[in-house]
Amino acid sequence: MVPRSHSCKETTCLNTTDLECVGTLEELFEPLGLIAETSSGFVSYAKMKPVEGQTRVPLVGIKTFRSSCALELDIELEFLEMLLREPKDHLVRILGLYRDEKLNLHCVMEYADCDLWAFLNQNGAMDEGRAKRMLFQVATGLKQLYDMGFWHLDVSLENILVFQNGDHLKLSDFGSVWPITTEVDAIDACHGKTLYYPPELAYSDSVLVSKVGSFSFGVIMFALLFGKLPFDQASSENEYFLALSYGDVEDVLEMIKEETQVSVSNDACNLLRKLFCLERERCEVSDIFKDVWFNS
Repeated sequence: MVPRSHSCKETTCLNTTDLECVGTLEELFEPLGLIAETSSGFVSYAKMKPVEGQTRVPLVGIKTFRSSCALELDIELEFLEMLLREPKDHLVRILGLYRDEKLNLHCVMEYADCDLWAFLNQNGAMDEGRAKRMLFQVATGLKQLYDMGFWHLDVSLENILVFQNGDHLKLSDFGSVWPITTEVDAIDACHGKTLYYPPELAYSDSVLVSKVGSFSFGVIMFALLFGKLPFDQASSENEYFLALSYGDVEDVLEMIKEETQVSVSNDACNLLRKLFCLERERCEVSDIFKDVWFNS
């Protein structure tokens, strides 16, 4: 159960949606359990209390941000409010934003079957047809973010939610969204999971923001096709990481094919080369939709 120190009493709804989430958090939801602790708070799940004449989703996820982290939430809160007003097909649906008497912020969102990491662990490597359908949805979610004026700097299997047994995917966890500006087009530190970040960030002063998302997308594509991440340690001690840091994509693909005994088409490998090559040659997410593999 959610700890008593994180009580949902006396909360005020900041926004509502067409699901008619009107009332306090305690009036609307019955806490069921804790999912995970985060650096800024915790994630739990709850059951919506039935209201006569209204259609309600049975379970929701609630991400709680401690008030002490308020100054760090400006960008994320701006994005969440935009997403609350204008839901997108491949971004997790925000159902309401609430503040309690301690000024903790509670973000209520739709509840998924699982994340893509858990789905992959359960099902193993995907055939190219299914992987392509999943990846198209991930790319669409990234484009929807871009159209809203943001990058997602923590694109990972763990931050992609699975609905309808894998038929519908949505991006989530917007703590690392980054506004698209002409003033800042590069980052000098990892804002997400190192296993999804371009290796050159370990050896250079900065990397273009637009090229971070495409490399992360490549990691997800690689994982779906081969059933594992391209490297499990972001250091020169890992031969795959070291090879990719020098742009030796071909060597990595040949080694992983031999290791996993998975057959992947030439078109799929060509797209992986475009996503994993060094920054100056790497394609951007917008280029993915024009790729031969996606359109075959």
